[in-house]
Amino acid sequence: MTISPPPLLSAHDTPPIRSTDDLQRHWQRLMGELGFGSRRLWITILDSRDRVLPTLPVIEDVPVVPNRPLAATMLDTLAWTLEDDRSGWSAGILLTRPGATIVTRSDRSWARMLAEEAATRSVQLRTTFLASDTAVRPITGTDAWMQTTDRLAS
Repeated sequence: MTISPPPLLSAHDTPPIRSTDDLQRHWQRLMGELGFGSRRLWITILDSRDRVLPTLPVIEDVPVVPNRPLAATMLDTLAWTLEDDRSGWSAGILLTRPGATIVTRSDRSWARMLAEEAATRSVQLRTTFLASDTAVRPITGTDAWMQTTDRLAS
């Protein structure tokens, strides 16, 4: 299923995103009414002044089990986009999926894998967020790096 991305403001009309709270408000504004029929990864790109660029790449039908080749390709493309005279630029990633806001083992694994792939490519990645049917929340360092011994559903 292809979706239409939400309308984006110009970089000059969008407030700067300088904190995790700012990024959370940004994702909440973009997602509007919550409720998702499939899993997607959304990418927001910020310039060196922390302003959001008016582009919003979306990766459709993201698998539950993290897929390193998909993450690597996504971060390769992002690294290419952020190179050449774009020092200080960064990116934020939002995982959307149906279900509860509880961070699952799959969510943590995706956040961890994206952070690893970003670090390998020297991409400055902001906090990865989760949007479910009920809320938008950060997948914190504790969530992303936690041992996956829990019994939460993927």
